[in-house]
Amino acid sequence: YFYVGALEGPTMVADMKKLTDILQKKPQFVTRTVVNPIGQHNETYWRTEFADFYKWMARNW
Repeated sequence: YFYVGALEGPTMVADMKKLTDILQKKPQFVTRTVVNPIGQHNETYWRTEFADFYKWMARNW
């Protein structure tokens, strides 16, 4: 699960995409990527995403 805010830094979205592109080529990795267009580098934005992250992680339990 990769979450990034578009306002976290000038290369954050591109850097995350590079990493997820590599992982998605490997069948043993299942990833989800989320880009928040107004997200910043702080706990307020991360907190808003946590419930969705947790549901995604627990989906096969």
